[in-house]
Amino acid sequence: MSLRRVGVFIATCAHVGYAPVAPGTFGSAVGLVIYYLGIDPGPVVIDEVIGMLITLALHPVNVAGAVAGFLIFRVLDVVKPWPARRLELLPGGFGVVLDDAMAGIYGNLMVWGLIRLLPAWFT
Repeated sequence: MSLRRVGVFIATCAHVGYAPVAPGTFGSAVGLVIYYLGIDPGPVVIDEVIGMLITLALHPVNVAGAVAGFLIFRVLDVVKPWPARRLELLPGGFGVVLDDAMAGIYGNLMVWGLIRLLPAWFT
């Protein structure tokens, strides 16, 4: 599967966005289901995808930089530095996603620092 197809699959929320009528409404319904679940079941990984994308956003990294970003994000996702752990406590799907988004923001800043320190290694 090409990277573009994966991106379309994610961006359209498993092709829900292609609903012939009111795709935004169907997308909102998917969000409602995730919110209603209120937990972070193992198979639901969209929060990690979002966190990883935030980690690497706007960085012209090479493979080494992408791997470094991945490792940084995974550590931050497990450790959950403040306020990520606190965000995780928000109700429903908000906490599920926002803790990983916060880890992604921290990861993005750390990747930025790595690029500034060792640009030849990571870009």
